[in-house]
Amino acid sequence: MAVVTWKTKGEILRNHLLGVYPEWESWPRDFRRVFVLLPSYGADWDGIENMCRDLGWNYESVRKRVESHVSFSKALGDYIDSGYKYRVKKDGKVFKSGAKHDVVIKWSQVQHVYMIESGITSFVKGEVGKISPTEVKLVEKSRLLDVEPSIHPSGEPRRNLQDGNGTGEGYSEGEASLNALVENIGG
Repeated sequence: MAVVTWKTKGEILRNHLLGVYPEWESWPRDFRRVFVLLPSYGADWDGIENMCRDLGWNYESVRKRVESHVSFSKALGDYIDSGYKYRVKKDGKVFKSGAKHDVVIKWSQVQHVYMIESGITSFVKGEVGKISPTEVKLVEKSRLLDVEPSIHPSGEPRRNLQDGNGTGEGYSEGEASLNALVENIGG
């Protein structure tokens, strides 16, 4: 029997990003924040200084940390060297037919992954009672409280009769605890 693994769109995008930037997971949160803001501010030190000024960060501290972090400095250099574009992984995706294509990371994908990670961080802060009003809005806007089940109650995936693919509809084991959390934080 084949095992069916269900992935959300967010998981697919995150895997896509990690395929091109495997170091993403090793970066501290503030580096990820800088990385997602590069197209808005620029990747040179003037752009990063403006970013720091706008966000209330200590520029000298950020610069020192960036310069001492090898994988982030390399990713920043790659971004600048490519004409201010995110990386492309050559022949990174192989189809069943054997055809290969390049995997291109877009700014919207980096934003999406960052927002998912920020949203879940805010969600956890809500669980422990350390959430700010801004983070409450982020949790609401990202719809983290709208539980989207990934399996059928019987444990068997439902199938779309037209194309034979699983639809991913059904019950999620953690749904009850998440619904209780929604009620506890005033949802």
